[in-house]
Amino acid sequence: MNLKIVIESDSQALFKGKLMSLPFRKAAVIQKSIELFDDDDPCVIHQSYVAKTFAQAFYDRLRNGPIVFAQEPEWLEYLELEGLENAILKER
Repeated sequence: MNLKIVIESDSQALFKGKLMSLPFRKAAVIQKSIELFDDDDPCVIHQSYVAKTFAQAFYDRLRNGPIVFAQEPEWLEYLELEGLENAILKER
């Protein structure tokens, strides 16, 4: 999953890189690790698996076009970035 993306807000890039490089919130990773593995202190392997799971969810959603966070705020809970409320995530 080497899809390159950009997150922009007001024509300003907040993030550029590979989908797998998105900075996922630690709390979201822990919550998903609990759901998947009953592990509230995930090891690197579990963290990596959860990150791939999140990246796959973003990838699947991006197949239908850019993610406009103002219209789909549920995606905000996954990311550890500031100023996303009016941002758009899209392929580069």
